[in-house]
Amino acid sequence: MNSSLKEHFSSLQLIPTASRILVGVSGGVDSILLAVLLQEAGYQVRIAHVNYGLRGSASDSDENLVRMLASRLNLGFHVLNVSESTRPDTSLQAWARVVRYEWFESLCALNDIQFVAVAHHADDQLETMLLNLARGTSVAGLAAMPDSRPLSRYSEVSLVRPLLSFTRAEIEAEAGRRTLAWREDESNSSPIFERSALRTELREMSSSEYASFREAGMALSDKIGAFRRLLRSSIEERGTVLSLAELNTLPGWIATWLVMEMIEHLDPFAPRRSTIARSVLDLVGSQVGKRVELESVRAWRERDHIVMERILLQPDQTPSAVHRRGNTIRESGRLVCKEMMVSTDGYLATDQKIAYLDSDMLQDHLSLRCWTAGDRFYPLGMDGSKKLKSFLTDEGVAASEKKNVLVLLSGGRIAWVVGHRIDDRFKVTPSTKRVLRCEWIEKREETVNSTRRVLS
Repeated sequence: MNSSLKEHFSSLQLIPTASRILVGVSGGVDSILLAVLLQEAGYQVRIAHVNYGLRGSASDSDENLVRMLASRLNLGFHVLNVSESTRPDTSLQAWARVVRYEWFESLCALNDIQFVAVAHHADDQLETMLLNLARGTSVAGLAAMPDSRPLSRYSEVSLVRPLLSFTRAEIEAEAGRRTLAWREDESNSSPIFERSALRTELREMSSSEYASFREAGMALSDKIGAFRRLLRSSIEERGTVLSLAELNTLPGWIATWLVMEMIEHLDPFAPRRSTIARSVLDLVGSQVGKRVELESVRAWRERDHIVMERILLQPDQTPSAVHRRGNTIRESGRLVCKEMMVSTDGYLATDQKIAYLDSDMLQDHLSLRCWTAGDRFYPLGMDGSKKLKSFLTDEGVAASEKKNVLVLLSGGRIAWVVGHRIDDRFKVTPSTKRVLRCEWIEKREETVNSTRRVLS
């Protein structure tokens, strides 16, 4: 199976050779085996385990097993123990997923990791496909989980699923052959969870019936996924313009799917709802100039085609609490902070998107917000204070870009005009003992094809 996994990575080009990978390991057979195989394949593996404390001593036993695995393999190990007070009364699985992935994002930022691997396999894929179908998904939803996607909306980290081509039976057989130890989570059979209830029903089928059912389901999912990739390739090549002549020849479900893929191309995290797509298709019978706005995407009717483009949202004026270790997410991107001890390195950043600040000069509670009229700071290298508005003008910042400028605040004082200049009061000096490194990573905007070539 190990050679098959290597071939799988090679064919999909999921992860470059020798990359750093954070592997989410629960203690189950699939994630245990995934960590072992990735290390054997030559990747730089670190293990991350979340102890939600939902099953008492059983949760602690899971953690101990994963900790021993990391020690035996000589891998970096991270554990997050979740406070009971943070648990919601309902939607436990959705909450746990958010907690897990936000923590993964922070770990990647702190350890310069670009890939997170999780152990979803072919049986999980079939369950996802059936659950989507039960919820009334469009055809695209039957493609289920992709091999790779961004970890979160603004993330530069990729979430990868290397085991999607392998069944649970294959995984258990391989783990047994290697005499690996793993633990079973009894909640996987609990009828209170939707997926668990479905899994229980599927297990009532005979092994041969289930195998045939899974094979047929995965074949359908693969075909839908292939067609979806074809649509996306066409959109990337030709742009987000819909020919009215073409739309009139397409079956309704394909036209709807095409519009949904265009919306996702413009904003990968926009809602995928057929009602939104239909509002775009309704422009076919409207007058020239008619337009609709769909949250982050705009569409309008021209004489012989429909044009779609991304709406540049107004900056969010609400301050965001800044984490000294990890990510702070904004509409326009994310701020990644890392605290470190002083070394012999220089701390005058040559990249304007990076700032080095004296950590001990900063207050415990930091925040990030858009600049406002009246903001004033002490620009590094200048004498005295200056109004931020005047500073941006002197720096040649275009009026259209000024509204998006963010400031990092320590208390009521500006520590960094993000992407431009730090405040002299927070610079690193010979007496500095701890440094806070801050990096601003802009959201990668999808560009609209300026020539507006028509899909044909």
